[in-house]
Amino acid sequence: MAGKQYPSIQKFASSITNQLLLGSLLEHLCFVYERDPTRSHMLFKAIGQHLAAKNVLSLLAISEEFSTIRLQYNRGFTELLHSVSTSIFPQVKNKLDGQKYAVKKILINNVSREDYMKVLRGESVIQS
Repeated sequence: MAGKQYPSIQKFASSITNQLLLGSLLEHLCFVYERDPTRSHMLFKAIGQHLAAKNVLSLLAISEEFSTIRLQYNRGFTELLHSVSTSIFPQVKNKLDGQKYAVKKILINNVSREDYMKVLRGESVIQS
């Protein structure tokens, strides 16, 4: 953003929003890559400063003053990724242990209606 001229306040505000979004994505990516919060933050700052030196990212996008806004974006990313992944890969929650398990459909060939009814009643289907 340094050295650029903006014809209006709206375009300037839009540019800041886009820069913060990009900074948030970078911060989120750093956290996914490096789970240790201190190291993740150091990685974020180093990459952010490198991108700012190349005029790809504004220093405002990585500044501590905007960390709460980046945090809100990161929460949004996390919620979006979670909601999309659970809709693509359905999971069920076990009532006993509270864990989520992936659902896998297993097709069984050559099974009669009577066999299905036996399974529902808890009877053995295996024939000796």
